[in-house]
Amino acid sequence: MKNGDRLTGTVSLLNNNKLVLDTKYAGTVTINWSEVSTLETKSSLLVKLKQDKQEKAQIIKPSQEGKLLLVNGEKHEIALNDINQIIKPKKLGLEVDDLVWTGKVNLSLDSKHAEKDSSTFDIDFQTKIERGNRRHIISGEYNRKSTDKNVSTNNYSLDYTLDHFLTKQWFWQTNGYFKLDHIEDLRKQYTLGTGPGYQFWDDSLGAFSMSSLINLSRYEYKAEDNKNFGAYGIRWDYNRYLWGKDIELFTTGNATKPFNSNVARYTLDTDIGIRYKLTDWASLNFKVNRNIVDGSSDANVNETRYILGIGVNW
Repeated sequence: MKNGDRLTGTVSLLNNNKLVLDTKYAGTVTINWSEVSTLETKSSLLVKLKQDKQEKAQIIKPSQEGKLLLVNGEKHEIALNDINQIIKPKKLGLEVDDLVWTGKVNLSLDSKHAEKDSSTFDIDFQTKIERGNRRHIISGEYNRKSTDKNVSTNNYSLDYTLDHFLTKQWFWQTNGYFKLDHIEDLRKQYTLGTGPGYQFWDDSLGAFSMSSLINLSRYEYKAEDNKNFGAYGIRWDYNRYLWGKDIELFTTGNATKPFNSNVARYTLDTDIGIRYKLTDWASLNFKVNRNIVDGSSDANVNETRYILGIGVNW
């Protein structure tokens, strides 16, 4: 450090001028990159420069203040100010160095406050793959509720999102969504949307992005005619870590406004919650899910679910 301190640990990530160091004595430590004098590692890292170049270093050697040496057969001195990102190479069986793969699976107990209060089973997952200027996000959820052997909720949904980054913050998003409900009159929902998005930040302390989409949707009903319509929608994804990354606040969701008010006035599907880190891979989760389809007929959806469960993260 520039003040003369020496910190030891495992370099986890450098992004948005924040260096994340995993230590045995203090857990995960986040350091301002501007306060680092030089760096030394014994493992390979992928170093991305501000000039949109990247170099793989077998090891990193210290140099004079404000610089370091990348060692990959030969030594290459680089100024710390020229470094945009440092990540660990992940091969996952493939020859891919700049692949970042994260995900989570949550198994939950659910108390739903709607027309009836009852216990439910809820399992959801999300996996995110980032490589180069593309980000793939796949998520899904299954819900089932029964009261006295009478099933009152039985549905599942799948969602795929592709973000193609045009700059470091602007991206173009394409999204596909499907939901099947065995109980509600609105039995199937299909949505395909595309539009611009903006990544406000994405670093070791959290991320926040929003997108604005034009959607083509199809609703299939049990008792009504099917409806095809266009809609304007917004999507958001926010998370923030607190207290040394032990606690995570998060909210995700989407809201749409159909161009044809005869289909629905608006729709909303959002999660707001908190995760508490139990171990490096397990967490305790609590979230509130709000799902609204404000339609032009009796085929509406208006439900709130309170979900407490255990999650597995990687």
